[in-house]
Amino acid sequence: MAGNVGKSVRIYSYARTLKSQSEYASKMQRLSNQIFGEVRRTTSFNSMRIIKRLERAPYEEVEFHNTYYPAVEESTELMRVLRDYGLYRDEHADFKEEMA
Repeated sequence: MAGNVGKSVRIYSYARTLKSQSEYASKMQRLSNQIFGEVRRTTSFNSMRIIKRLERAPYEEVEFHNTYYPAVEESTELMRVLRDYGLYRDEHADFKEEMA
């Protein structure tokens, strides 16, 4: 029973050491931030804004951005089929055919 109390005391003293402002605690905090991919040292507000911007996923990978716009390939193919049937007039394609 005494062994279990000692472990919890060690964890408490380690957490208390990390919260202190000693040189050891600051070095351990920087190491922890480096391991978990966080900003190592405290930075300014503008630097944090840039870091947050670079952290987020590119717009091409965001689901909202991908599904917001209509399917361009399918609508282009639909317009080509309608043009073949004579139901849609594409003046640019007509001009390209005339010039070829």
